[in-house]
Amino acid sequence: MTAVYLWREGGASVRKYERRITICRAKDEQEATERLLREAKQYATDEIEFLGEYMIEKIDAAPGVKPIEVAHEMSLGIDPESGQPIPPDMFLSQLWDCSRVKDCEALGIDHSWYNQDGERSACYNCEVVREGQHWLNSNS
Repeated sequence: MTAVYLWREGGASVRKYERRITICRAKDEQEATERLLREAKQYATDEIEFLGEYMIEKIDAAPGVKPIEVAHEMSLGIDPESGQPIPPDMFLSQLWDCSRVKDCEALGIDHSWYNQDGERSACYNCEVVREGQHWLNSNS
């Protein structure tokens, strides 16, 4: 199942949408749907909202009956040109396809650093990669 979630704004972070892929084994599509929807709702928190938008596809030989996450993708919930937030209905109507911005700083947004390879920092929200361990000083 591919499900879509809204990560609510907080602090220096930016509105984000997550596409999350989970799989499970089931005797039929109805049982799979029930298990996967239950897990999708359990994943949601006060800060992460399941938007009720999902797609279920059959695959051969899922590993087990308990749903497990096998992949996810985070997308910024902002228009890359204007920097304005994109509401959930607009995000969903655009087939869940938001582009990452080139550089957060160009929009007045703080970078959200992560450790790319031990020596360089990359931003979760944009395409910027910089030398140094900026993630150690990051609040995000």
